[in-house]
Amino acid sequence: MPRSSELLDLTEMSTCLSRHFFALDVLNTKFRMTGRPSDYRREQADRLLTGLNEAWSSFLDTSAPSRMSRHNVVNQTGYSAETLLECCEIPAQHEAWARQFGGNRARWALPPEAVYEHSWLEPLSIFRFLARLAGSECLQHPALIDLWAVDLASATLAVRTLVESAGLRRPLHATIRMGLGGGMHLIATTTFSAPRSLLSQPETLKIARTVYGDKAETAIANLRAAQDSYYSAFAEIGISEKALRALNGTHWEKTWDGAFSAARAKI
Repeated sequence: MPRSSELLDLTEMSTCLSRHFFALDVLNTKFRMTGRPSDYRREQADRLLTGLNEAWSSFLDTSAPSRMSRHNVVNQTGYSAETLLECCEIPAQHEAWARQFGGNRARWALPPEAVYEHSWLEPLSIFRFLARLAGSECLQHPALIDLWAVDLASATLAVRTLVESAGLRRPLHATIRMGLGGGMHLIATTTFSAPRSLLSQPETLKIARTVYGDKAETAIANLRAAQDSYYSAFAEIGISEKALRALNGTHWEKTWDGAFSAARAKI
């Protein structure tokens, strides 16, 4: 397929698929020829978060990147940010703010509760932004769903990598200690790592209500679409759902569905 070699170049993060291969590499790296694995993983997780922030700059920056920039969403998906968000009506006041602050209308088309989760001074906040989008009505365009699904999965793995490399082999109650972001991470992990049925369980909806309030059912519906998009994107290049769940499994236990008979670290 065109430009397929970029999927194996782990310095390249211009597409959501290449970013996810980078995320899988970092998550699954336990040994390197030189240096401490934990140092490598933290450093590379930071690089991934930078790549994700740049990838969503067409939506989050007050001024959109130039059409020549590889980070412009046109060069990632073939569609402009405004086209991807054409279902979202921008209030008149927000139109005025867009003109006043850089001219990027896409930033003001997104729900404020998602945009305000993000800070350019905190690269990790890209995860909370992407997770918060699950409760939005703006996820209508198929290309936007595809981009969002794979990048949310990558951000989820980046958070896991940072937790796992924080110094404890078995971080106790790490999700609880992350506050509301921990609830987002738990639901995102359920979406992309667990058997599909788990996303429909009452307990998952209960957690979603804690995170998304009255938009919980919208969030679950969008995450179910993200799940389908995520697995389909990799199935198209020959990577099965079973293999992805195995790669996303925890490093101290067997995978969710027993896809492999040994812990991931021994593969």
